[in-house]
Amino acid sequence: MIRRAIPQGRSRCRRRTGPLALAGCVERLESRSLLSVFDAAQLVSLDAAGSGTVGGVIPSAGGNLFQFSAPTTGLLTVEQRATSGNLNSHLFLFDDQRRLIALDDDSGPGGDSRLHANVVAGRTYFARAAAVGGTTGGFELQFYTLQDDVGNFFFGPSRLVPLDVSGSSDFAGQIDTPGDVDFVRFIATVTGRVTATLRAAPGSALDSNLFAYEVAVRDAQGLPRLTTSNDDLPGSLDSQVVFDVVLGARYYFKVAGFGESTGAYQLAVRTTPVEQVNDDAGEIAANARTIVLAADGSATVTGVRNTPDDVDHLQFIATVDGRMSVQTDSASGIGLQVLTQVFRDSQRIATGRSTGFVNAVTFDIEAGATYVLRLAEFQGGDASGIYQVRLRTTPDPSVRTRDVSDLVSRARGESLREHLEVSSVFGGLIAGSRAGDPEAASRRINQSIVDEALRLAGGFAGLHGSVLLLWLDPVDFVLTDGANRQIGFTQSQGLVNELGPNVYYSGNGYGELLVLPASGGSYALQLVGVGSGAVGYGASLITT
Repeated sequence: MIRRAIPQGRSRCRRRTGPLALAGCVERLESRSLLSVFDAAQLVSLDAAGSGTVGGVIPSAGGNLFQFSAPTTGLLTVEQRATSGNLNSHLFLFDDQRRLIALDDDSGPGGDSRLHANVVAGRTYFARAAAVGGTTGGFELQFYTLQDDVGNFFFGPSRLVPLDVSGSSDFAGQIDTPGDVDFVRFIATVTGRVTATLRAAPGSALDSNLFAYEVAVRDAQGLPRLTTSNDDLPGSLDSQVVFDVVLGARYYFKVAGFGESTGAYQLAVRTTPVEQVNDDAGEIAANARTIVLAADGSATVTGVRNTPDDVDHLQFIATVDGRMSVQTDSASGIGLQVLTQVFRDSQRIATGRSTGFVNAVTFDIEAGATYVLRLAEFQGGDASGIYQVRLRTTPDPSVRTRDVSDLVSRARGESLREHLEVSSVFGGLIAGSRAGDPEAASRRINQSIVDEALRLAGGFAGLHGSVLLLWLDPVDFVLTDGANRQIGFTQSQGLVNELGPNVYYSGNGYGELLVLPASGGSYALQLVGVGSGAVGYGASLITT
């Protein structure tokens, strides 16, 4: 349900009940910065090892906010333990940019909370001790920091694993505590296909997860892009990933334990030279096969899916502004079905739709930009063989459009996202949800976000058209418009934006925000991976 934002003096509120009710009724809310609550945080001093203790009392409402500086780099654990009353704790951790980086409810004994986060020496952090469901009482916060054997960050003190001339190496490490991760980096010594196998060391009970990242390609947050990941080989708790590498390029492995699992591990890296890899197009975008467009922006190429689970990447550089049409079908007469997905700057911008054995997709292109086509199996298809890809360009200079509102800009969007995260914690969404009134909490937060959005835009006069604001906390989602284009994030699909560059999406996080020009027609919102408990979300349509 999406309602229009109501200017001051006019009210058309109507309640909608249910744990996932959409907070769509918007009234005037006094503008104030919720970030000011950090200025009153109580200072906590940790010792040189990153340990410390502080206590307090949680009254009938609210919580206690503490500020501390990390004296050492490592894995920080914060525990909130009840010392009196009927306190059921809820714990939050923010970084020096006031961004929520960790939260927990009930990971400790009874109703106590325990969270883990990677911290950097010298940086400031904030811990908020709160309560669930109106419970009250005394508490104690305990801080301790583990100085890890292997770094927990990109570009930090990660371990370099030197590969030999054949692209092989073996590495041993340990997941020390629940939540610990090890970042292991390497430089490819040969172009080809890496197979990395992560096994529990003899005597270790580690249930492992393995992730591979490509440094040269960045995600929406500017970090190395996740290339592939694996949890559990068939019949085993060990993990294995396979991906293509380029001589001289840099990559990361992230080694983690599943859930609370800990223990020693052994990582074996082996590379098959590219001339021995039976494939005509790369498994990853970095090794994509290049398509050269003709003067009219057209091309026709053929390729081979070597196995039913083979993935091919093709890339081209647009020669004009306009619309590109890509059609993929079988060229071997065996009923091969191929799903085509389109990426720009590592972000999915379009997905093909199939009619019979033909998969077609159309999307905007800008001259000089690089686009990557990912060709994979379609809906569990098990065929391999030859496929054909036809590309056709229709010039259209109007594809470069200016923002419908200043809110769509990255800077304004980031400011609004920060407001959302703080509102969600200090506005009582999570605690309010557990207390049984998520709708009231969502409604308050929705009003606050709309008010902040109008403040950033300079009022209704600052808008150039209708703007849709959508926020969710905390859940993965996909929004589909009337043209069947999608935007959002899920664990299975990653980051998706088929609506083009004229939108702001904060990316996956504890509070997710989407700002986009509103078009005619309906929107479908799919919530993905919703577990027990309530989820807050809201949508508002603001028009001039």
